Amino acid sequence: MSSRSPGALRTSPRKIEEAAGTVSWQTSSDGKTWTQQGSAAAATLGVSLEAVAVQFNVKAYGGGAQAASPALYQNINSTPQGPPKVSTLRDSFTNGIDATKWWTSLVAGTANATGGVLSLTPDTGMGAAGLFVTSKDAYSLIGSQANVQVAGPVDPAGSINNKFVLFLDWSNQLGWWFERGMLYGYCIANGIEFDPVVISYDATAHAYWRLRYSGNALLWETSADGVSFVEQGRTLTSNIPFIAQPMNVQFNVKAWGTGATTPQPARYTNLNQ
Repeated sequence: MSSRSPGALRTSPRKIEEAAGTVSWQTSSDGKTWTQQGSAAAATLGVSLEAVAVQFNVKAYGGGAQAASPALYQNINSTPQGPPKVSTLRDSFTNGIDATKWWTSLVAGTANATGGVLSLTPDTGMGAAGLFVTSKDAYSLIGSQANVQVAGPVDPAGSINNKFVLFLDWSNQLGWWFERGMLYGYCIANGIEFDPVVISYDATAHAYWRLRYSGNALLWETSADGVSFVEQGRTLTSNIPFIAQPMNVQFNVKAWGTGATTPQPARYTNLNQ
């Protein structure tokens, strides 16, 4: 059996097809171009896909589920129009964490959205603290952008960081990363990290964080007012092999070692507002 780490949530179209006496199992990143993952002669299966009932199910084993996260399905036997642009995901964080938009995974800390602010608050002294708020849907960064106002980062003296991430999986992600007074614009591609931005964090000048697709480059930009943005770094999109894949938007706080020395939350507001 396999498992997926918290936050690694993304749309994954799947298809079972029978043609010329062969049944094939196929996957796709966009619901249009399919890759065969396996096949078998229909005669050996003892069933034809022309006379079967469709079923969706969830079945536990061993210790069962660790969280009440549902299985979600959509677009049965229909061709999706492609993922929405990441700029279309908007949230003012005024009425709690919207369960139609976000998953949460919380270890040694809390997350809440009230008064226009999403707050991720770690427990102090907990190196295992990990707080993840991840979009339920995946979005396209192609020709788009994502930005958020940062009302405040986590404890700058602790063994802890906070990130604003576009997330395919743990080995493929990109975003903004605050840690110990430094701000990083980072990308992890096939498990290898590189950092186009490494600057000292200024709460006023870096009040807004933006990721923007422009031509053949990805730009990391900051702003004091959310109107005029300053480029802090860039990389060619050819350096990001997963750039065309739909990605989940994620806010996270992660500790290590002795964890946070104070329960200072990471606070975000005005997502794509």
